[in-house]
Amino acid sequence: MRWQLVLVSFLVWCGAIQARSAPPPSAPLVLDARAGVLSLAGQMAWLREHDERWQPEEADAAAGWQHLPGSPNLGFTRDAIWLRLQVLQPENGASWRLEVDNTLLEDVRLHLRDATGAWQAQQAGRKLRHSDWPLDTRSPVFRLDLPPGQHELLLRLATRNSLSTSLRLWEAERFYARASNESLLWGVYFGLYGLVILIQFLFWKWTREALSGWYVLYAGLNCFGMAMTMGYLQNAMNWSGALAVPLLSLAICASLYAGTKFTLVALELNRFMPRLYRFALYGASSVAAVASLLVLGGAIALGTGTVQVVSIVWMLMMSWSSLVLLRRGEMAARFLLVAFGVFFIGILIRYLRNLGWLQPGLLTDNSVQVGSVLHMIVMCVFIVFRYNALRTALQVEQAARQEQRDFVALVSHEFRTPLAIINTSVQQLAAHLDAPVEKSLKRCTNIQAAARRMADLMDNYLIVERMDHSVQSMQIRRCDLRALLEEMVAEWPEDRVHLQAGELPAAFTCDPEMLKVALRNLLANANRHAPAATSIELTARSLRHRGLSLRVTNAGDTIPADEVPLLFQKYFRGRTTLDQPGAGLGLFLVQQIVTAHGGRISVQSALGTTTFKMWLPAWTESEFQQRSGLGLQRAQA
Repeated sequence: MRWQLVLVSFLVWCGAIQARSAPPPSAPLVLDARAGVLSLAGQMAWLREHDERWQPEEADAAAGWQHLPGSPNLGFTRDAIWLRLQVLQPENGASWRLEVDNTLLEDVRLHLRDATGAWQAQQAGRKLRHSDWPLDTRSPVFRLDLPPGQHELLLRLATRNSLSTSLRLWEAERFYARASNESLLWGVYFGLYGLVILIQFLFWKWTREALSGWYVLYAGLNCFGMAMTMGYLQNAMNWSGALAVPLLSLAICASLYAGTKFTLVALELNRFMPRLYRFALYGASSVAAVASLLVLGGAIALGTGTVQVVSIVWMLMMSWSSLVLLRRGEMAARFLLVAFGVFFIGILIRYLRNLGWLQPGLLTDNSVQVGSVLHMIVMCVFIVFRYNALRTALQVEQAARQEQRDFVALVSHEFRTPLAIINTSVQQLAAHLDAPVEKSLKRCTNIQAAARRMADLMDNYLIVERMDHSVQSMQIRRCDLRALLEEMVAEWPEDRVHLQAGELPAAFTCDPEMLKVALRNLLANANRHAPAATSIELTARSLRHRGLSLRVTNAGDTIPADEVPLLFQKYFRGRTTLDQPGAGLGLFLVQQIVTAHGGRISVQSALGTTTFKMWLPAWTESEFQQRSGLGLQRAQA
């Protein structure tokens, strides 16, 4: 924000220096064709006309002419001004064109004396249809085919818009060459603008995303306003000022509301600063409505000038809000500052020029166009970025929905059998209250096994959810690894699981309960696929400072090669297990636990033997805490 204010202050200072440093001309301006173009800033005298409606003879003879140190720059005024210029046409001088570089001036008249001394007039401006202009040009341009000698030019300017313009004399051939290049440049400019608007419109139609919809309205109004400001639309439609000027003013009024709404939606200010959101939205809509009524009532200068002053305040307020939100870490604020910062500066410079606070010139005349080009480049990048972000969000949402469907299917499938067992056993107990104790105990055992199966399913699912949503869910401490492994083996019938453990560390840092869950799931998975007469091998080996290696090996059917990459996906169940109990959560949970420990897990299955290999790093408690903190920061980001 500071550098923006410094830039504006510098431009104001430059304008003031320019105004003070231009001395009054001591001799007529020589029309040297070799120069090609001559700026008239500092070369003219000026006179303000209130309601007199002078003829050129009266204006020329009037008192009060003053030297104009720069270019005409009166801002919004109902007065007309007269400009007087002395030129010297050398022998065999070229034909010249006088350009008044403001397409919104309503009445521009050039007065020249003919051979008899009478004043002859050429007229252009928005009060006339474009077909009545002297030349078919974007802004008012007059022919100067002067005979050799000294000549006096009188130029009268009047408009309800900003009376701020640059004046230049062009050698005729140079002018037409410049006009051709300018038309090509502006064609590319408006083509790019239209392309961005079209892309955003299609994006909005596709996604119905509010931000893109408001941008289409805002950019469309800006494009319309710039086409009017550059004069192309009026020239193409042959509109007079009676229609063109109010239309442009109404577009400026509407753009205040559209720009405010777009910015507020981009910043999500209704969520972060609801009071400022309401104040900005209602304030902008009220000012836009009142200014539109003033324009329709004929007070165009008052309505448009009010909107432009309020827009300056609004841009400063939105920049301040963006900086506040940026300090809170909101990415939308960074987007607004990058995408609209240069555009706001361009608009601000142009408004200051329109209000008469900055001198007309190359930068101030084209600041909006330069800012809008940079803005559109950033917007194109943002469109791609936003599309990718939305596509990623859509994929995440689709995955979440699929996961929900999978879980519903899982519950429906896995709970149906144990619930049926429980229901049947309870009915049999109720129907045979006098049955032998052995049968009743058998039925109670069936109920207990079915309930345990449901509880195990829910425990596994809840552990998965806890691992998914909290990096800090682990309880890290030093544990007796050998005792933990022996406890795992003891949960199985004798000789079903065979432990091979060499030299192990006296204490290993991990979450022992989570490690038990991982080993229990691996052993349960191996038990389902290992023939009854075989044993499951649980191998543990210390890798010194490189960590710990754990392996679970069982004989049985070979896992199909196409299923190996899918084994650790949530809810995945292989073709050979579809007729067996299971939720497809076990191996997924194992991988989550191993990853949370900073380790790796892999599987090899060939020739009737399957081995799950697990590696865990030898980290200290402080290293686990540091990793958990980094993981939590990434999750929050």
